[in-house]
Amino acid sequence: MNWRWNFLEKLRFDYEGELLNKRGRGSFYEEVCVEYLIKNGFDILHRNYRCKLGEIDIIAKKDDIIRFIEVKFRGSGSYGSALEAVDFRKQRRIMRAASWFLNEYGLNDAQCSFDVMTVENNEARYYFNCYGGI
Repeated sequence: MNWRWNFLEKLRFDYEGELLNKRGRGSFYEEVCVEYLIKNGFDILHRNYRCKLGEIDIIAKKDDIIRFIEVKFRGSGSYGSALEAVDFRKQRRIMRAASWFLNEYGLNDAQCSFDVMTVENNEARYYFNCYGGI
């Protein structure tokens, strides 16, 4: 399933000064994605979860499904699409970190989904259940 929404240009320009470096842009777009998730009924369980096996941008829950969400931004298509950036290596790292998270919090029997939120050309998309499974 794929959801799309457009960013408000004013919001982007309000933060333009903070978007100059890669980390600032990433934090900005992650924040916008979190706001979108909250407005659409998701509970945010964790942001920027890190363990020795990897990192997960957003861990959210909706309808008793734990969603491990990777956020990817692309300013241009010169390095491929944002969705293509979540390659097999990245997926494997996220799945390992997700397994660690589930074990750490005693959620081994939880239903999971590996999702990707992309931002390209001032448009964002949410791709549900893109890959893998534990």
